[in-house]
Amino acid sequence: VNTLWRSSLLWLVLGVLFIALMALLSVLVSSAAGAAGAGLGAYVLLSIGGIWNPLNSYSPAGITGQAMSIASGAEVPTSFWAVTTSLVLSLALVCLAAMLFRRKEL
Repeated sequence: VNTLWRSSLLWLVLGVLFIALMALLSVLVSSAAGAAGAGLGAYVLLSIGGIWNPLNSYSPAGITGQAMSIASGAEVPTSFWAVTTSLVLSLALVCLAAMLFRRKEL
């Protein structure tokens, strides 16, 4: 049960990151389809970036692989840096989206 919770919490952190990213992209891109496409492109780039070991260990790019490894019962080194950078990046993205939205004309 512990492995299931750890894996689920890693996916939750990744979800929070992508919600923050999509909030920023929705402010930057005027069409909803364009923002969705940019978000999908960001997910693809993040997945490809997870192949490189330093990026996999210290950034949000490693969360998907770590979550799958934990769920399968494999030993995974600590996820501290991946979670920390994801949450800090999420906070920065939300702050940037709020600042840009305030300046935008409705």
